[in-house]
Amino acid sequence: MATCNCGATAETGGPQDPTVIFRPFAWHHRAQRGVPIAVDGGRVAEFAGGVRDASAGVRHIMSIIERDDIEADSADAQGRPVPALFGTQMKADLLRLAVFALTRLEADSAKMIDYLEDQAAA
Repeated sequence: MATCNCGATAETGGPQDPTVIFRPFAWHHRAQRGVPIAVDGGRVAEFAGGVRDASAGVRHIMSIIERDDIEADSADAQGRPVPALFGTQMKADLLRLAVFALTRLEADSAKMIDYLEDQAAA
């Protein structure tokens, strides 16, 4: 079974394969006007800064957890197992922090989309 419905029909809102489970998020595939819109540069810059901060934080969290998982299967020069950097609870806490950051990013993105649509309609 296919896991992605990323073809042209999915992007344009046309008929989709009913056997496909995944439906990509595609607000950005809406028809765009040929006329540029005026937006508040400060508001857009603040949003871009938030995206950068949240994505960098999540990237660091995932990198730390990945490194810890890789080293858990390793041994030091004397053949002893490398001790875990984090316990299970700490990893769970870090993953919850990443989920929270992505949830905020999604909410802020929704607000920016609404703002841009309002500006385009004006």
